[in-house]
Amino acid sequence: MTDTLLPIGDKLIWVDKTTSTNDYLNGLLKKERLIHGSVVAAIEQTAGKGLGTNRWESEPGQNLTCSFYLEHSFLLAKDQFKLNMSVSLALFDFVGSLTGPTHQVRIKWPNDIYIDRGKVAGILIYHAIEGEHILYSIAGVGVNLNQQTFSSAIPNPVSLVHFVKAKLDLAGCLKSLCGFMDNRYAMLRNSDDQSLRKNYMDALFGNGEWRDYQYEGKPVYGKIMGVDQFGQLKLQTKEKGLLYCDLKEISFVI
Repeated sequence: MTDTLLPIGDKLIWVDKTTSTNDYLNGLLKKERLIHGSVVAAIEQTAGKGLGTNRWESEPGQNLTCSFYLEHSFLLAKDQFKLNMSVSLALFDFVGSLTGPTHQVRIKWPNDIYIDRGKVAGILIYHAIEGEHILYSIAGVGVNLNQQTFSSAIPNPVSLVHFVKAKLDLAGCLKSLCGFMDNRYAMLRNSDDQSLRKNYMDALFGNGEWRDYQYEGKPVYGKIMGVDQFGQLKLQTKEKGLLYCDLKEISFVI
């Protein structure tokens, strides 16, 4: 259990420029004791990271780039995907609160947030593990708020401004996101695993639908049947039967 129940975002650090907010927060941890729920947000992030070798592109002052420091020695390392579900659902809630029912907001496994068929937000989580437990995690979040154009190398990016039709305030959006993070983290802290998993599966892009995928570089036609406790995607395919997929093995055909 965490040693404080202060709301997530109670300690908020804005920086003008950094390589990535995950790097900045990790550097702070080496110099000082942070409280659970501390948040670092950057006006400009020069080397934002995505999954693997991917970059997170963000124009200065246009988008939300931030990292959350989360302490949870109660969480076993084997259950780390529960945190992924919690953070993903917080982003899902935040984006949905702005788009309303007009557009379809979904979580693309494992933790990208899509509006209709465009990617609006992503998550990168680092865990510090000791023995069987996670001591703390740093959850980096990028949300496209106001950026109008993107590099041609980035597949299907969108910004919330395209749907909200008004420029969004970074500080106000971060405050709102912290509230959603706090709500979803409470589910994790209170061991409400059943609701967390159900909410995640209900929000999952392609869940229960037959769709085209690429598995190990080859096309397959499949239907998402669930996600196991380790975060592997369970995909029933016409060609290969039931597959348990890691991130590097499977890609979506959007």
